[in-house]
Amino acid sequence: MLRAGVRKIGRIMETAAAQGMIQEETTPKGMPRLTSAASDEDIDARIRGYSEVWHHSAGTAAMGKNIQDSVVDAELNVHGLKNLRVVDASVFPEPISATPQATVYAIAELAAVLISRSVVQSER
Repeated sequence: MLRAGVRKIGRIMETAAAQGMIQEETTPKGMPRLTSAASDEDIDARIRGYSEVWHHSAGTAAMGKNIQDSVVDAELNVHGLKNLRVVDASVFPEPISATPQATVYAIAELAAVLISRSVVQSER
């Protein structure tokens, strides 16, 4: 998907209208200029080496009731595995409308309680 976006930008920048506004691409040291005809390898190397996330990623290991629509259960256990929990913003099942710091702290506190409880139960 990112590669397709880079190619599309390349096609736009190669139009006469864009050529009149752009002098040249400033590339990172050692990297080739990217055009719509750039190789997949060159585009992928640029994406891997120079892409950054400017938002708060979340929801990639969402919490839910079953393995079909989620990665972890309500106790942060990864579905189908034992002794593996996910404790970060990736468990948010839906985006939150605030910075995630306080919510991540709450998830961490919950995890501490859940893990402590499971240790006590296993010792019985």
